Amino acid sequence: MTDGNGSPSARVPRGTLGLRLALAFISVALAAVALLAGLTAAFAAADVSALATRQHVELTNAIAAAAATAWDRNNSWATADLSPVLDLAARTGADVQIRDQPGRIVTSSPGYIAQASLRYSAPVVVRGERVGLAAVRFTGSGLGSADHGLQADLLQAIAGAAGAAALLAMVTGLAVARRITRPVERIIAVTRAMGRGQRTARVGQVAAPGELRELASAFDQMADVMDRQEQLRRDLVADVTHELRTPVAILQAGHEALLDGVTEPTRDQLTSLCEEVLRLARMVTDLQTLAAADAAALRLSRRHCDLAGIAAAADSVAGQFETAGITLVRRLAAADILGDPRWLHQVITHLLTNALKFTPAGGRVTIAAGPAEANAVLTVTDTGTGIPADELPRIFDRFWRGRQASQIPGSGVGLAVAAELTHAHGGRLSANSQPERGTEMKLILPRLPAARHLPKPPAWGQVLATTLGLWTSRRLPWLRRVPRRRLAALALGAGLVAVAVGSTGLAAAALSPQHGVQLPARPSPIPAPSGRTVLPTSLSAVQQVARPVWLSIPVIGVRASLVDLGLRSNGTLQVPTSTAVAGWYAGSSRPGTVGAAVIAGHVDSRSGLGIFFWLRKLRPGDHIYVGRADGTMAVFTVTAVRKVAKDLFPTAAVYGPVPDPELRLITCGGVFDRSLGSYLSNIVVFARLSG
Repeated sequence: MTDGNGSPSARVPRGTLGLRLALAFISVALAAVALLAGLTAAFAAADVSALATRQHVELTNAIAAAAATAWDRNNSWATADLSPVLDLAARTGADVQIRDQPGRIVTSSPGYIAQASLRYSAPVVVRGERVGLAAVRFTGSGLGSADHGLQADLLQAIAGAAGAAALLAMVTGLAVARRITRPVERIIAVTRAMGRGQRTARVGQVAAPGELRELASAFDQMADVMDRQEQLRRDLVADVTHELRTPVAILQAGHEALLDGVTEPTRDQLTSLCEEVLRLARMVTDLQTLAAADAAALRLSRRHCDLAGIAAAADSVAGQFETAGITLVRRLAAADILGDPRWLHQVITHLLTNALKFTPAGGRVTIAAGPAEANAVLTVTDTGTGIPADELPRIFDRFWRGRQASQIPGSGVGLAVAAELTHAHGGRLSANSQPERGTEMKLILPRLPAARHLPKPPAWGQVLATTLGLWTSRRLPWLRRVPRRRLAALALGAGLVAVAVGSTGLAAAALSPQHGVQLPARPSPIPAPSGRTVLPTSLSAVQQVARPVWLSIPVIGVRASLVDLGLRSNGTLQVPTSTAVAGWYAGSSRPGTVGAAVIAGHVDSRSGLGIFFWLRKLRPGDHIYVGRADGTMAVFTVTAVRKVAKDLFPTAAVYGPVPDPELRLITCGGVFDRSLGSYLSNIVVFARLSG
C-alpha cells in the first residue's frame, strides 16, 4: 500500500539502530563527563588542601611570634603572659602547646592532645635565639571546618554539573540518533516496498544530514533509471513484437497460399517473401550490433586514422540519397585521430542513414569533418522535420522511437549504437534540433597529438645553456646539492661578471671544439637479460602482431623509427647506431602482446642530443605510441620512471615475464664518469598497454 506520493504507507518495525546510537552517544558523553568531573574534583581538592596547609603554617608561625613577644617582655617563661597566644589559637579553632627550650611544657590549651598525628610546629625565636617551641593542632572547627566545607561544596557543584551534562547528553543523543535513523528507516521502507513490486515507491525529500540526503537522492535516481530501463524493456518487447508481426504474418500467409495452391510461385511472389526475410534479418543484425557495442568485452583495434577519410563512407550511401532526391554535401578536412575505422564507419553510417530517413525529397544533408583545437569534429546536418524539444533528450536511448518515427521502418537502435561506440572511443555524440528546420548531429573525438621532433636550439644562448648544463652535471656534480636560491644568486653574480668581461668571448670559447665537453665517443652499454631471467626461447610467442616500426612520445616531442636490436658477444644489449632512432630488443615481446617489450635509445653523444634525452621528464599518465608494420598501433600509459645504478640494474623487472602487455624504455642517465666515458646510471620507463 502506498500513499498519494507513491511512497510506502506501512511503517517499518522500529529496530534497535536508534537505541544503539543513542546509547553510544550517551555512553561517550557520560564517560567524558565522569572523566572531566573526576579530574576537576581531584585538582580542586588538591588546590584547596594546599591552600589550607599554607594557612595552617602561617597561623602556626603567627602563634610562635606571639609567644616570642610574650617571652621578650619578661625574658622568662615563668612570668610571661601567654593568654593572648591561647586566645588567638582558640579564635582560629586550634589547640596550642608552648614548650621551653629543654622541652618542658609551659602552657597548653585545655583540649590539646599531644599524640595527635596532624599538627604543626614552629620554633619560638627571640633576637635570633631559640627559646622554645610552639605546637599547634587544628580541630574540626574554625579554619579546619571551613576547609572541609569548601571541599564538600565544590564536590557537590561538580556532581550537579555532571548530572546536568549527562542529562543534556542523553537528550542530545536521542535527538541526533532519531535524526539519523529516521531517513535510514525511510530508505529501508522504500527498499522493501520496491522489493514487493511497488515500482513507484520513492524516498523523496528527507530532513537528514547531507550524506543521508545524498543517499536518498541517489536511491531515487537509481529507482528512476530502473523504471526507465523497465519501460524501455517493455517498449522493446512491444516494438519487436510489432515489427515481427507484420513480416511473420506476410511470410505465413504467403507460404500457406503457395502450399494450398491459391497462388503460383511467381518471381514477384518470391521476391516479396524474400524482402520480408531480409527485414527480419536487419532487425536481428541491429540487435546484435547493439549487444556488441554495449558488451564490456568489446575490443577496439585502434590505429592512426583520418576522420575525414572515414567520413568518405558517405560514398557508400550516396546512391540512397540520389534515389531519395536528397542532396549530399561533403565538407571534409583532415583530422588525425586514434580509433577503430570499422566501428567509426558504422557510427557515421548510422548518422547518415538517420538523416536520410527524416529528410524529405528536395532536402539537403551536409557532412563536415575537421580539427577543432584539441578535438576532431564531425557534423551531419539535415534540413528535415527536426526533433521535438521534449523528445531530444531521449533520442540516444535504446529502442526508443519518437512520434515521427512510428511510420518509418526501424528498430530504434541506430543512434544508441552510435552513442555507445562514440563513448568507447572516448568521445561525445550530441544533437541540436529545431522542429521543421532540421537537425545537427555532432561527433567529437580527441585528436591524436601531433608528434614533433625537439627543435634544435636556434640561438647561441640556448646552445650555451645546454652545454653548460651538461658540463656542470658531469664535472661539478656537487652543484646539485646547492640550494636553488643560493645557486641562482651565484649564477646571477657570475652573469654580471661575465657581462663585465665580455660575454660574447666567453660563449665562443665555451662552444669551440677544443673546449667542448667530452661526450661519450661510443654508446654506453645497457645491461642485458641475466641468465636467471626467463625469456621466450623462440619468436613464436611474439608473432601474434606485426613487428614495431616507429615510436612516438608526444609529451617530449619524440617520433622516431625503430630498428631491431640483439645481444653483443659480451652479453650486453646492442644500442642503435644513430642517436636519431630507437631500437626494439627482438628477444622481448612485441608491443601489444603479453610480456614486456623493450626499446632502448641514446641520451646524447658527441654529435648532440639523443632521441631519449628528455626521457627522464616523463611522468605517470603520459602516453607512448608504438606503430607496427601492418599499420596498427599500440598505446601505452606510463606507470613509473626510475633512475637506477648500472651495477644494480633491475634485470628481472625489465626483462622478466609479466602477465599483461607492457613496455620498457631504457636510456642512460645520472652522472657522467669521464674516466669510464659513460654514465653511471640508467633511466627506465615502465608503461602498460591502455589501447
